[in-house]
Amino acid sequence: MRGRQLNKESENRRLKVTLLKEMQKWDDAADSRNLSQGEWKQRYELEDQLNIIFQEEEIYWQERSGEKWLLEGDANTTFFHGVANGKKRIITIRSLEEDGRVIEGNSELREHITRYYKGLFGSELPPKVFLSQDMRRDRGRVDQEDNDFLVRPFSMEEIERALAEMKTNTAPGPDGLPVCFYKEFWEQLKDQIKEMLDSLFEGRLDLWRLNYGVITLIPKIKEANNIKAFRPICLLNVCFKLLTKVLTMRITHVANKVIGESQTAFLPGRFILDGVVILHEVLHELKNSGQSGIILKLDFEKAYDKVQWDFLFDVLQRKGFCEKWIGWIKAATTKGSVAININGEVDQFFRTHKGVRQGDPLSPLMFYLVADALPEMLNKAKEAGHLQGLVPHLVPGGLTHLQYADDTILFMTNSEENIVTVKFLLYCYEAMSGLKINFQKSEVIVLGVEEMEAQRVADLFNCKRGALPITYLGLPIKGKKKYHLIKWEALCRPKEDGGLGFIDTKIMNEALLCKWIYKLESGNDSPCCNLLRKKYLGQGGGFFQSSPEGGSQFWKSLLEVKNWMKLGSAYNIGNGEAVRFWDDVWLGEVPLKIQFPYIYSICANPDKTVSQMLIEGEWKIRLRRSLGQAELNEWCELHSKLSTVQLTSEEDKMFWKLTKSGENSGGKTVKEDEMARDTFSWPHIPASRKDLLNLVQLQRRDKAKVLWLLFAAGFWAIWLMRNDWVFNNKLTTNVSSLPYKALSFVTQWKKLAPAKLRGEVETVQGLFLASIRETEGSN
Repeated sequence: MRGRQLNKESENRRLKVTLLKEMQKWDDAADSRNLSQGEWKQRYELEDQLNIIFQEEEIYWQERSGEKWLLEGDANTTFFHGVANGKKRIITIRSLEEDGRVIEGNSELREHITRYYKGLFGSELPPKVFLSQDMRRDRGRVDQEDNDFLVRPFSMEEIERALAEMKTNTAPGPDGLPVCFYKEFWEQLKDQIKEMLDSLFEGRLDLWRLNYGVITLIPKIKEANNIKAFRPICLLNVCFKLLTKVLTMRITHVANKVIGESQTAFLPGRFILDGVVILHEVLHELKNSGQSGIILKLDFEKAYDKVQWDFLFDVLQRKGFCEKWIGWIKAATTKGSVAININGEVDQFFRTHKGVRQGDPLSPLMFYLVADALPEMLNKAKEAGHLQGLVPHLVPGGLTHLQYADDTILFMTNSEENIVTVKFLLYCYEAMSGLKINFQKSEVIVLGVEEMEAQRVADLFNCKRGALPITYLGLPIKGKKKYHLIKWEALCRPKEDGGLGFIDTKIMNEALLCKWIYKLESGNDSPCCNLLRKKYLGQGGGFFQSSPEGGSQFWKSLLEVKNWMKLGSAYNIGNGEAVRFWDDVWLGEVPLKIQFPYIYSICANPDKTVSQMLIEGEWKIRLRRSLGQAELNEWCELHSKLSTVQLTSEEDKMFWKLTKSGENSGGKTVKEDEMARDTFSWPHIPASRKDLLNLVQLQRRDKAKVLWLLFAAGFWAIWLMRNDWVFNNKLTTNVSSLPYKALSFVTQWKKLAPAKLRGEVETVQGLFLASIRETEGSN
């Protein structure tokens, strides 16, 4: 394929020269005489052929550059050519250092790099330390139903889904066939690919014939001059990656069962920021309570490349995977061969004897299984009383570890026994798994002790001392805000308005914070949500019912978006214990206090939950006085609605009203937040709307801003009625309900108004309600 590409490039260059010469002849002829229609046609056909060559070049260099976009009609070849050449300069190795000696020249570099990776992937002595027989006896195991799912016959549907999920613009393997080739010619290839997987299922496939790749070295840092500072990415053939992608999709279905909750990397239902929030809250708790503790941040050396295969297969067996599945994993992992691409030249292939290759879709999950053995060992030690974790009042048994792929943080109380236990377990884990911990690059942070004691702990671990703020997963923990020279709002303006068109991170942050509230309210059972509930909400309290003021910076941020979250959330009623009767949306489109403002204004128990209002099958709504005529009408309508409610033994479930799935999606919330700010941010209404309502002179006054809110609410109520008619075929004939809907919006938006304006909002709200009643009375 590479030779064919070189031939095609050479042919295109010659053809370009020929076409340009022919076009120049016709252009010269057109200057001296009038060309006929047929002659112009020939000239344009030459130009079309030339444009096809230019487009092919553009696409080729776009793929080489790795850029994700291509503008139709623009000549981006020069740009992509520059990007590709820039990347080539970055990965070109001109010299390396070893033991103070500088290695230069392609032959010496090739010899040095190949020798290093042969040693890295070479065989080692079998481990002398093994997992105990009861390590996975009672938890985290797959059952027979899971195994039947894993080793079922392969279907064309899952193969096509695997191919669809593979990125198109990725580098091809040694055979030169990229993903886009398989997608383009899938109809011609799919039967052969299906036959290949059927052969694997029947045990007839010699997978080692496909199991080879070319390693490309990517520098981890700028101007890397040591071979250890390069990351080896293995480029495998797409047909092999397609097979392992199908296996990965299957094992993903059982990953949550066999991989501990402390691992938050790229697993269904796991969230990358869970570990960050847990670490943030633990540090906040230790600082506020004055407790001491040890936080050990581990650095694994070449983690993926050092995994012992025997240990991986032992872990799979102990977690209950059947022999057929383990056999497929062995076939995809072992007996492979690799070659190193050094400055564009591929050296000889050699066999590997350990490690999981970066670039194989199956490798991350295999590594997570190996990494999960360390938390299991820590949990065993904790259960046996040999290890004490931090904040046991927030995490059952105390927090001992967090993981994100190979980023691992250990927690323990400051005691000699804990340090000795952890060091012993780490040495045992190294001996079993093949992974090596670089203690010189690892960091230990000791909180709540004197300087000498902190240094003593660092010496015992043989690693350097760290200090707050630390960085975890690229995010600073417990840092201070920095001074900015320009407002972020100015950078987020469109380019045509003088900004840089950046995403408004404030809105993005608010959307993500709303998602956290949704997780807390919807019963998410992750360790992070459980810690937050234990720390702030107590037993059985919901976020909207019992969220205390104060707390960590993260918790204060959740409280700041509390009212935004209320606007888009509602509840499916269960036992009624977490839903406030008057304030939450659970019966209708808005809270009951908005639907029935007269009754709510004289209610004696406005803070009760639904379950507290329903006593022995009867609704106990206490009133401060007797009912008037308008209030009596509302009372009858309220009881008519309540008669349809039946509580169950299940918990109440929050859902997001503005998505079809009912789930809060961060990206969707961003759009809704932007729309809400644009529509309802009444102090900043554009000039065209000011002209429409002829209220320009009043804009600077607070009462005028509140009037703008009233107008926006009325427009929004009309707009919603129109959408119901157009999209849902629901025509609201009762137009008199529109003022009440507008009033409900005003009541909800009042919570988002600045504190100094809330009094004005209440005044205008009261006047508006009085005018509605007066209008109804006159009719």
